[in-house]
Amino acid sequence: MVELREYDRFDDERLVEAWVTLESSGACASLFLSRAWLEPWVRQFGAELRPSVLVGYDGTDAVGIAPLFATSRETFELPVNFLAHRGGLIALDDSRGEFVASVIRRLDGWGKGALLRGLPTDCPSYAAITDAARETGLPMQERRGRVSPHVVISSSWEAFLKSRPSKVGHEWRRKMRKLEREGSVEVKRMTSGSNPRDLIDAFVDVESRSWKEEVGSSISGRGIGGFYRELAESLTRAGVFRPFWIELDGRMIGFLLGAVYGGTYYALKTSFDGAFAKLSPGVTLFDHAIGDAFNEGLDRFDFTGRRARWKDEWATGHTEHVDVRFYPRGPRGTFACFLDSRAKPMMKRLLRRDS
Repeated sequence: MVELREYDRFDDERLVEAWVTLESSGACASLFLSRAWLEPWVRQFGAELRPSVLVGYDGTDAVGIAPLFATSRETFELPVNFLAHRGGLIALDDSRGEFVASVIRRLDGWGKGALLRGLPTDCPSYAAITDAARETGLPMQERRGRVSPHVVISSSWEAFLKSRPSKVGHEWRRKMRKLEREGSVEVKRMTSGSNPRDLIDAFVDVESRSWKEEVGSSISGRGIGGFYRELAESLTRAGVFRPFWIELDGRMIGFLLGAVYGGTYYALKTSFDGAFAKLSPGVTLFDHAIGDAFNEGLDRFDFTGRRARWKDEWATGHTEHVDVRFYPRGPRGTFACFLDSRAKPMMKRLLRRDS
């Protein structure tokens, strides 16, 4: 029998102990559910959130964690936003079904609704969540979210390159040769002696000369440099920080900020100096980074963000995500569910037809 305990402090020693135990046992399926990611995320974005983290125990042993936060809208949500693309629950395989069912019953008992965003459809927790909700009879709506490309690493690097369409491979080689003709090209990876904060400062400087700065989506444009500096230190302490950057004649012209967790390389952010855009430095950078993942025997290279043509050229598969919203029982919740799932989509279709 799984017993749920709720923690309203993210730094509660008992919660941290349970989290560390489950992570070390391999129950945490995503970097975005790790303490190394969530501790800086909560400090940066959690000012208006109140932790309502549920931990399931079988006796004295932690078997699962639902990282829920109460919002000012009186709902409960996972820690997902424009930086944290993926949500989910942490659970041991043998206890997942019972733990998830207990969480759904607790959400039902709270009677305030919940939004579980960014659930990967290939994650066991997603199926367990929807099955438990249907069994409980809790009003629920599912909405398809982002689709993220990934590379499954199941062969050698050489075999993977040969599997790419010949036209794509030819274009990659042409772009890499074009960059090499401009000078000395070197792709570097952070070493144990590097200062992660200094590295982030260098990345911010590169991105300040990119198109992202012009549209306000850069690190500095969004004012989140502090988060990335703290994240880099947190990931470094955990031993999972794995950034790459590319230099032309000793000048940094692009970077890939990423981490290795649970056998997966997570490509969290990439940017390039706009002055070198015509040289396509991203091809060389990702050729090196993905090749490194193959050579190190990882399971997957995950682009984490939305689809793009250049990502699909590398990808061997795609991860679909779903947002699952739960509504309180009773007329009010049923009506809200009807509005969101039927009435609003119908109105949008009518407006598109009339425009």
